[in-house]
Amino acid sequence: MDRKAILAAFWRAVAAQERDPLRGFFAEGAEVLWPNTNERFSVEEYLRANCEYPGKWHGKIERMLDTVEASVTVTRVWSEEFSVRAISFFRWQGEKILRLEEYWSDDGAPPEWRRKMQIGQKITEDGNGVKDILERDLAGEPVSIDENIIAVGSPAGVIKPVPKE
Repeated sequence: MDRKAILAAFWRAVAAQERDPLRGFFAEGAEVLWPNTNERFSVEEYLRANCEYPGKWHGKIERMLDTVEASVTVTRVWSEEFSVRAISFFRWQGEKILRLEEYWSDDGAPPEWRRKMQIGQKITEDGNGVKDILERDLAGEPVSIDENIIAVGSPAGVIKPVPKE
């Protein structure tokens, strides 16, 4: 399997909070780092943090870069309660993740001090680019925006591959 397919399957398992499939993506002795909160996890600790996180969410890989030694994804994760982005750096041992370093940040408006400067422009009108995706998915309608969307969760927590039109 090529790495892009592995990463797409990994993020589907993350969004679905599927412990056993997630475990299979990691090499023995792998570690996960979250520098923003100064945390280092074993694979089992990472699985617990991910799979026991309350609620269900949706996921979309917005960007992916793959090199010989490493891969990077920018992934938007959201629910009705939150919207965040994860910048994830993957180091590989064959087709298994040896080290995952992730930087999670909240989506939101610029801080007041910067708004007062009246600089910059909105990237998307709704601030996150997926408002329509979530509304259509919650209504049970098919969702297909571009080939970068790999999965959208339903309210029941089922992760569906998005068909290309």
